[in-house]
Amino acid sequence: MMSDERSKNGKSLSFAVRYSLIAVHTRCSHANQKNITPSISDSDGFFTTSVVGTSETRLRSPGHILTRLLRRAPLCALLVFFCSHTRTSSSVEYGISYAYTSNLKTLNQVAHHLKELGISSIRHEIDWASLEPAPNRYRWKAMDTRVAWAQRHGIGLMITIRSNCPEWAGTVHRNKKSAVCKNEEAFHRFVTLCAKRYANIWDIVQFGNEWQDTGHFVGTENEFVRFSNIVFDAFSKHSPRTRFALGGFSCLSLRYLALDAGLVDSIITPHRGIMNRVDLGALPDSQKNAYRQRVAYVLDSARYDYIDIHLYDDWEQWPEYVGVIQEKKPEIPIIVSEFGGPNARTRPYSESLHAEYMHHYLSTIAGLPVKKAYYFSLLELRNVYHHKAGLMSMKKGRVHKKKAFAVFKKFMKGGEPFVKPSNHEDKDSSKVGDPEQE
Repeated sequence: MMSDERSKNGKSLSFAVRYSLIAVHTRCSHANQKNITPSISDSDGFFTTSVVGTSETRLRSPGHILTRLLRRAPLCALLVFFCSHTRTSSSVEYGISYAYTSNLKTLNQVAHHLKELGISSIRHEIDWASLEPAPNRYRWKAMDTRVAWAQRHGIGLMITIRSNCPEWAGTVHRNKKSAVCKNEEAFHRFVTLCAKRYANIWDIVQFGNEWQDTGHFVGTENEFVRFSNIVFDAFSKHSPRTRFALGGFSCLSLRYLALDAGLVDSIITPHRGIMNRVDLGALPDSQKNAYRQRVAYVLDSARYDYIDIHLYDDWEQWPEYVGVIQEKKPEIPIIVSEFGGPNARTRPYSESLHAEYMHHYLSTIAGLPVKKAYYFSLLELRNVYHHKAGLMSMKKGRVHKKKAFAVFKKFMKGGEPFVKPSNHEDKDSSKVGDPEQE
């Protein structure tokens, strides 16, 4: 019992040290980049600065951070003082989420753009209904083509199996983004075939996306775990070198969790604007408890090698969002299958703004304890929340490389300091078809 307690205390202190180093280093870096002058009031003791999409969110002062750390671990303040002067090197592997691999005709051009960026890993979604439109009738050709292309160009694959099912398999529940399949045997057969067909070729696989709310996974937490574990077990048996990622935590869910845990004082929400702890406290206890239970059950009952999270927009608080997951599962590596911005729905978009934010996204990710990070996305996408986040856009049927593309490329080649881009547009473009998701 005593050794267990000692181990638990060690983990707690380890988390506190990691969290404090990340938070202090990230915040000091942003303060230096922005030349922020401290403006400390008697009431809150915060540095005031603008944040993506708002004019309210504030950076904490060192004293405020120190107070929080003292509450988390007695020795943490001394360790932060000693270690925060040490610059850590990044070991993050970067990739692209949604690299426009849905169009088979342009795969070679995509490979060219990825090589230019220095990227050798991408994330791609597959749809059971598309691959098995009728029982035991499979359409593997398109996926086989993508896999062969990736192998030819040395590109690693992270595959997300969408949490839906074909009509013929029957459903218990269904909405626009997900379904709970009635025929679990058919689902088991499908994922087993995937694991055998692409054995040890897919680097990472996961089931579903942003399952924390019923809009993205319509079923219960028990149902999600059941289907997620079917995928984990199939790949563990037939594709042992493929890692399984529990995925993924939406950025909004991470914000709520961090606010609920007291790691942040306010968060950005799509409909409420800024939410603070008072606002969170006003929500019905039944709603908050149901959310906590859903997350806790999945984290404790699912089987996985990695935890996948999504980080968007408010890079100043990304260390806290990583921290809230580390606090829950400190022994599990974290990957980021989506990161980026900006959100053109909350702030007028410009290429220069995007390029400036890109520097902050990349420099923040580089300081986080994550194994992999996939930027969202290579090309602007339709009907998605961050539709302007793509590194490239379509202009009159041709691909236009944005200023953010140049920032990403420069970072990958050595992480040189950010230089505010000029108004000159990059004229390098190539003819491609019209981008459409499958």
